[in-house]
Amino acid sequence: MTSSSDSSHQRLFVRLPNHALLDRESCLVFLFVACGVAILFAYYLGVARTPRGGSENQRGASVTSVHEGRDVFSQEADQGVSLRPRSFTIAEQEFDYKRIKSAPFSALLTIETTLRFRDASDRPVTKLYSIARDVEGRVRREDQTQSLSNSAEGQKHETVIINDFVASLTYILKPRLQLARISPLNSSMGKKADGAGTNYPRAKADKRYQMLPQGSVSTSSDRPATSGSDSRSTTIEDSLGKKELEGVEVEGTKLTTTIPAGVFGNPKQIVIVEERWYCSELQTMVLIKHSDPRFGDSSYRLTNIVRTEPSHELFVVPSDYKTKNAVNR
Repeated sequence: MTSSSDSSHQRLFVRLPNHALLDRESCLVFLFVACGVAILFAYYLGVARTPRGGSENQRGASVTSVHEGRDVFSQEADQGVSLRPRSFTIAEQEFDYKRIKSAPFSALLTIETTLRFRDASDRPVTKLYSIARDVEGRVRREDQTQSLSNSAEGQKHETVIINDFVASLTYILKPRLQLARISPLNSSMGKKADGAGTNYPRAKADKRYQMLPQGSVSTSSDRPATSGSDSRSTTIEDSLGKKELEGVEVEGTKLTTTIPAGVFGNPKQIVIVEERWYCSELQTMVLIKHSDPRFGDSSYRLTNIVRTEPSHELFVVPSDYKTKNAVNR
């Protein structure tokens, strides 16, 4: 009986060898597919658990996309998006990169802006700098932002940048490490030269600050007009007259920019107001106040202005610093 049964099984195996082989191949294919599905499922779980909001670049784009074509704000990597008005950046660059002789002074520069993060939360940010210019037009900017903190470490200065237009060199100092990097001054710096007679806000060579007659209107189009809406912003510029601020005479200008509804999906028109107070004697901005309903208020302010010649030691590398010379010989 047993012999007959074994013989039957053998005959079955012999009759169906190809079927048995096909079953084994099917099992291998099934295992392969199952592994692939498991990997895809694990990947899906990993993506689902990743915090939403996109990459750093996407996060910045989410804020700046509403300003397509407008060079108004800058970004700070890994620190959210800095909602800094363009006029602030221009004022800083004019001080750092434009040689102005016979107008020495020193002051504290405070810049108050806002950082916006990917979760749409805002955080006010204050930057503090000690700035100085000598009679030859050399300029110095010392970052004292950390001195705003109460910690002992925070009392140390971060970075000092000196643009020496006489030697055509830039010095970047690291006081904590007592290190200095010396490099050639950018050839474009100081080309507007000595500053004699320059009326900074009305300088025809620089339309960024070109002023209009009192009460005049200018328009600018940052994108093609769309049907059913006016995509042109309108800026009205008014004189605020002269007054004394921080011990110097300044002249004020108020710019009111209106962005019509629908320019970038905004349901209502947006009105942005900026005040600029400029000192002709020092040829620099003393105060800028910027108000935007989307991002709040920002300010650029000089205080503790001293109109005497700063110490020459502020514009040279300290003798005990180690130097890294990047000047081509």
